[in-house]
Amino acid sequence: MPIIKRIDDDSGREVSTKREKPHIETPMRIPSAVVLLSAALSCPGNDDEMDTAYLDALPIGLSLLDDAQSLHQGLGAFLLVSVFESACSRVENGSLDFVSRYGQLIASVLEEEIRISGRDDPTILGTVCLASSKFVELLVKSKRSIQGLSATSLARKFVVEMFNSITTQTNSCQNGNDERISAVLTAGINPILAQLATCREAASVEVARQGLSVLLPVIGWSGMNLETRSAQAVALSSLVSLLVGAYPIMPRHGNKIMTEVVLLLDRCTKDKAFLNDQGTIGSTDSYTTEMLSATEAIAEIARFAAAVCLAVCGDSAASILGHVETTQKRDELLYLCKDIRFVADSLKA
Repeated sequence: MPIIKRIDDDSGREVSTKREKPHIETPMRIPSAVVLLSAALSCPGNDDEMDTAYLDALPIGLSLLDDAQSLHQGLGAFLLVSVFESACSRVENGSLDFVSRYGQLIASVLEEEIRISGRDDPTILGTVCLASSKFVELLVKSKRSIQGLSATSLARKFVVEMFNSITTQTNSCQNGNDERISAVLTAGINPILAQLATCREAASVEVARQGLSVLLPVIGWSGMNLETRSAQAVALSSLVSLLVGAYPIMPRHGNKIMTEVVLLLDRCTKDKAFLNDQGTIGSTDSYTTEMLSATEAIAEIARFAAAVCLAVCGDSAASILGHVETTQKRDELLYLCKDIRFVADSLKA
């Protein structure tokens, strides 16, 4: 994209130069170029060609990501996602020279963008988090480190910034916070915690306390709308990964984890009864049906999360189930506790 444009005057005798930015005159220049580059990166090629393509594309992506405009940040993150996904598919064959050359710069730019970008647009923030999780996935698969910083250490740095971002969104009063929190959980925290759960030496231990302080309040959200259910679903999935990835210290937190999940299951039972009553009295619109389906799905995920909590945390989690069984007489709660114990025994076996 040239930044110098030659302009003829009226007489045609003089040729002057004018410095301007063509992408401002034609805003579609940058999105079109990014889409084309991303499509090219998904095409097959030999190792040398692809390594050269990565080295050519990364400076463009990083420059866009570091731009002041949110749209350009999202496009830069989108281009980085394309690079990392392509490189992940070629871990066994490619040299991945760009990791050693640009790795530290990529990590620092992504960490900073998680901290400052996308405050008004969930899509932009989610795309930045997705690029970060894809970079972690690439480092884990290729077993590479960045100037002494291992993949697990970088993953923890990213996920801490994402936890901080959710805390910021939770404490603010801006509209769209549900969507931003769901975007960070879905695109960033959930896949990174899943990667850490596969690493040795309980790689999630260092972020476990902060993770619980962020995930449990989201799991405890009240409401039956689809945005709330989406956030709860991803938070429960992230909780399972955190339980597995930080298992040595989780018995200390089993009490509060099981309490929050059982409370969610109890609310889901009451919500399903309410929504079924709404259908009985004539309200059968599609949105009510979707809310009922979402509530049932959350109940299934929460039951599994409770079973994982019981299997990992042991007595501290079992004490909550015992309290429910001795103090409650509702058949659905007693059956729920029995089902959680059965699934937990299956997991341990």
